[in-house]
Amino acid sequence: KLDSSYKYAQAQAMIIRGLLKKYQVEPSATLKKEIKELAADLFEMRNREFQNYGWGQPFDWPSTHVLKANTPRATVSSQVAMAFLDLYEEFGEERYLEIANGVCRLFLEDFNYTEDSDGDFCLSYTTEDNYHIHNASVLAAAVLVRYHYHKPHDEYLSAAVKALRFTAKDQS
Repeated sequence: KLDSSYKYAQAQAMIIRGLLKKYQVEPSATLKKEIKELAADLFEMRNREFQNYGWGQPFDWPSTHVLKANTPRATVSSQVAMAFLDLYEEFGEERYLEIANGVCRLFLEDFNYTEDSDGDFCLSYTTEDNYHIHNASVLAAAVLVRYHYHKPHDEYLSAAVKALRFTAKDQS
């Protein structure tokens, strides 16, 4: 096993999602155990400075200022949330759905928004900036909608629609 400082949460989430597809075709107790161990490891990789659940890159990232390693990013956290939603759908364990809910809360409580005159908005790229990064905002919206599918949550659906409208209007 690698030290967690060498692991990339987004890659691990994608590995889990791929293994779940394999499990659906070739179910085995060994593969199920491996998937669940990877999921537990992924959960431990979260940024513990936040009450809600978020993941970032495992290294400092130079931008307009240096973002510390593991600063929650919408791109990374959304991919991790999608993996936990896949886990919930496959195994039916409520804890996986609650982890995805923690990511939804992170998007709405810890990320910044740029609102337009219609009340639609673009979600920031990380918890520390206010950049208009449409792929990050739309990925977060997808998580909010997918969670809403499992447990209807008007606040999540409304926020997702506002983020999607913002991006649709801003396309050239």
